[in-house]
Amino acid sequence: MKPPALHVLVVDDSRAYFEIIARELDGVRAFRSDAKHCPDASSCLKMLASEIVDCVLLDYRLGADSGLEVLTRLRAEGYDHPVIMLTGQGDEQIAVEAMKGGAQDYIAKDYVTRRRAAPVDLKRGAEGAFGAQPAREAE
Repeated sequence: MKPPALHVLVVDDSRAYFEIIARELDGVRAFRSDAKHCPDASSCLKMLASEIVDCVLLDYRLGADSGLEVLTRLRAEGYDHPVIMLTGQGDEQIAVEAMKGGAQDYIAKDYVTRRRAAPVDLKRGAEGAFGAQPAREAE
């Protein structure tokens, strides 16, 4: 039996970091990853309006916008997708702000890029975000 598909939207201005995240998600055996990349808030909103998305991995620094601003905008526009905030800052204050803004979890990027516990953290974050049950299957 195939594991369920997890449709993840990775919002990060770095294509290279998206590829790292996608590779790490592929290492989580509890689900099949379908990761899509958006480099900014505008493309994120378009993707959410047109694609199946179970979970959003949102970078804290997105060039012109902060991840917190994007999160606020998503919630204001009625998107209630589970959001996991990613940041290279590793700052507790950012984590608190993200959680207050509606994020379900927070993961420091260095855990993913250094491969310390990336699949475990991403799996934990995804399970926490939607109870390990993808919202729906597109196939």
